[in-house]
Amino acid sequence: MEKRAKKLEQQALAMAEGGTKALGKGGKGDNGGGGVRLGFEVCTGKACKRKGAEEITKKLEQMGKGDPDLVVSTSGCMGACKKAPNVNTYPM
Repeated sequence: MEKRAKKLEQQALAMAEGGTKALGKGGKGDNGGGGVRLGFEVCTGKACKRKGAEEITKKLEQMGKGDPDLVVSTSGCMGACKKAPNVNTYPM
């Protein structure tokens, strides 16, 4: 699970570095401060819960504490139970 959280952190950093260029100034996802707001959506389906989704959610929330550009939310089953735990990342 710690490995999964580390991978998500690396993805978030990559999105933050390249996201502003890809979205353009003032485009969707640009918060006006020069950075991109990042969203993490953690699946809370049965398989994902069994494989640590709640811990991943807590870890992401800790990583984003005090950072208004990082948004963590949960969702129902994402339908990829064989690859649990599932997390989607997206620019906002």
